[in-house]
Amino acid sequence: RVVGLERDKIKHMVLQYVQNAGADGAKRSDIMDYLGGTLPSRNTPEQNLKLLGNIMGEMNQEGLIETRNRLWFPKHD
Repeated sequence: RVVGLERDKIKHMVLQYVQNAGADGAKRSDIMDYLGGTLPSRNTPEQNLKLLGNIMGEMNQEGLIETRNRLWFPKHD
């Protein structure tokens, strides 16, 4: 199992997408579409949505991204 590697790859892709979205912000559903085949295929769509939510929550706590009005933005210090 390469769960840690998958998680880091997903985090990197989420950060990249959010940074590219810039001032417009990014919706979780758009990020989900962008990730497409990166998320585990053994999971149901609901499980992958929850996984993505958990990863984005971690990234928020790590100070990488933040949420405002259900949109995600890169965090600036």
